[in-house]
Amino acid sequence: MAEPAKAKTESATNGTVTILWTSGGGYSPTPPSQTVSAGATVTFISNYACWVWTMVNDVLVNAFEGQTNYYLDCSKVGSHTFTVNEPANTVITIIPLAVNSNPPEAKPTESLRGTISVGSGEAEHHKR
Repeated sequence: MAEPAKAKTESATNGTVTILWTSGGGYSPTPPSQTVSAGATVTFISNYACWVWTMVNDVLVNAFEGQTNYYLDCSKVGSHTFTVNEPANTVITIIPLAVNSNPPEAKPTESLRGTISVGSGEAEHHKR
């Protein structure tokens, strides 16, 4: 007997992170935390060239499709869109730093980082 098809879910909840750089404060991601669906896209908008390092459980990872060297290349000012490659219930820590920077420490300073929580997308579907 054939199994029933999975219920269709609404489109993925995508995200946007604005990375601002100031001479007095360095880089800061805004909002500092958000939730997106597994497989969603996240657009990083930067006003200054940077690399956005990614960690899961304090370990450097390639958290987005096509990502290499553990950072997202935002070296050109503007918008950059990446697709989440981590499963649901994962928290990705993002740390924007200068282009050609060394990888961040395992526990980067709170004010320098942000988080992207990966949800299943199911909660958004059932909110109707």
